[in-house]
Amino acid sequence: MTLDAIGFSSTSVRVGEGPGTTVPVSMWYPTDTRLSPSSIPATYDYRISITKIVKLLISQGLPVPLARDLPITRTFGGTPYNVIANAAPRSRAAPAIIFCHGYLGSRFDFLHACERLAAEGFIVAAPEFAESLSATPGFEPDAATTRPAIVRETVSLLRKELGIGSAIGLLGHSAGGGTASTMSGSFPLGRAAVAGYRSYKGEDPLLVVASGGDRVISLERVRGEILAGKIPTDTFLLPEDGALPSGAAPCHISFLSKETNDEMVTLLSPLLPLARVLDVPLLDFDVYADTRDSDDCAKLVLPTLSQFFTRNANSLGLMV
Repeated sequence: MTLDAIGFSSTSVRVGEGPGTTVPVSMWYPTDTRLSPSSIPATYDYRISITKIVKLLISQGLPVPLARDLPITRTFGGTPYNVIANAAPRSRAAPAIIFCHGYLGSRFDFLHACERLAAEGFIVAAPEFAESLSATPGFEPDAATTRPAIVRETVSLLRKELGIGSAIGLLGHSAGGGTASTMSGSFPLGRAAVAGYRSYKGEDPLLVVASGGDRVISLERVRGEILAGKIPTDTFLLPEDGALPSGAAPCHISFLSKETNDEMVTLLSPLLPLARVLDVPLLDFDVYADTRDSDDCAKLVLPTLSQFFTRNANSLGLMV
């Protein structure tokens, strides 16, 4: 059953010794709260770090764009799901998924998947990682804020504050797909690696998604990683031609949400022609600027993610 409304809230975990470093975590979840005139639509505080862009572009000798905040507000009735800010979580326990973003990504990269999974009964926690392009106030990564450490603390958050037992899964894109593949421990709800699989040899259910149109993590590279590890429970390998209505295949960032992609392309668009001339790697943003195919890609990939995690939850006796 798909819910009419879901909840969204922002929280954090602390990583490291002593006071540690505060790491922001975004949460999407099922709620029993009904949409009412007093409900407040969620706003995702999506910020781009000019400092990180400067470091990337100056190393390539390119001019630097102006910084800006990129808030995304979920207007009721204007999006597939009514996302209510700070709604109370549903009373009964739900299985949980941790979303791991990629290099120069953000915890909002898969907001379309996070919203859909929450509407289908999952709790989704998306922490910020040190390599994020986001500029969240107060988040100052250090040597302790490694990907494994942040995932471990997010697992602890889910267990201590939401009472979730072992029913936790991992979903990652790009470098986050590598995190989902290689994170130590047991994740019985499964591991889904999108455009960034690295060989996994454990026993958890495994979904690998890759595309022949990806110029960052090639389909051939992913196939090699599959041969080197466990045979995945599920694979969704999109051929180079014909996967999308355009006749092409998704590029590396086609898998991200349209909202976050379009904001980034708008910010980077003055640089894209020069980047093409200089052959500067921009994680396929230059390709996406022409294709704008996030929605078409989502129609293919999001049902696959939903089916994978729902089947695993059902096998654990957790109906979602």
